[in-house]
Amino acid sequence: MIEVAGLSRRFGDRVALSRVDLRVEAGAVVAVLGANGAGKSTLVKCLAGVLVGSGTVRVAGLDPWSQRAAAALRLGVMFAHRGSLWPDLSAAEGLRLSAALYRADRARIEVLADRLGVADRLGALVRTLSLGERVRLELVGALLHRPPVLLFDEPTLGLDPAIRTVVRRVLREAVEDGAALLLTSHDLGEVAQLADRVVVLRDGVVATAGTLAELRARAGGARRIVVTAPGPLDDAVVGADRRLGSDSFELAFDGPSGPVVGALLARLPGGCDLAIRESPLDEVLAPLYSR
Repeated sequence: MIEVAGLSRRFGDRVALSRVDLRVEAGAVVAVLGANGAGKSTLVKCLAGVLVGSGTVRVAGLDPWSQRAAAALRLGVMFAHRGSLWPDLSAAEGLRLSAALYRADRARIEVLADRLGVADRLGALVRTLSLGERVRLELVGALLHRPPVLLFDEPTLGLDPAIRTVVRRVLREAVEDGAALLLTSHDLGEVAQLADRVVVLRDGVVATAGTLAELRARAGGARRIVVTAPGPLDDAVVGADRRLGSDSFELAFDGPSGPVVGALLARLPGGCDLAIRESPLDEVLAPLYSR
């Protein structure tokens, strides 16, 4: 598991993280969200032992700062577009070196590469791989030694939808096998699919944390009603709500839908169609980044 208490990190006069607390249990996924520069990557680097801060950090029961070598054997780490495979070696050669360093079974290279659809690219030089191929082979390296803690910084950044789906499936399988996964992402669809809980960082501070349902409730406007009329709607009917077209508009709301629908029907002409939907996650969570 991952345990963080009072983690702070500065770069000169700039505070990158300030008294961050979080916990990721075995078999659980926590997604860290926030605007660019909020401190997400710094957090991952501190957990991985790449950067040292103040406070207390434990990964799989070890201190990644004072016990870095031992902790590394318990960690699977990926940083967006920062590869760990040697560019002038074949992927297989680089992964065999990783297997030796992490005391892993080399037979898992072929197994994982096959599950990720890149077994036929193991013999290729890393510098000749496409982005999608390289990321999947990096993932092989991160999972090779069956680490109980996974730290992934935007693991699917820049990948096409089909490859993102494969990567998410393999990550979910690792979590189902008992790994604790902390990931950062700007892809809220990915967060909705993978995360059990979410932590929102703002200027290095935990702005809010909870399940996605809890964050929706706190942000307000978690659901919306889309109204479509049989003909054009007057501005007086639409009022302050968001017009979508000459014959449609939407309004955001929280709480029970009954009173909202009742009040809406009282002002609408006959024959209107009403559809209740969840508000898009990006619209719900974006205000939390800057409050």
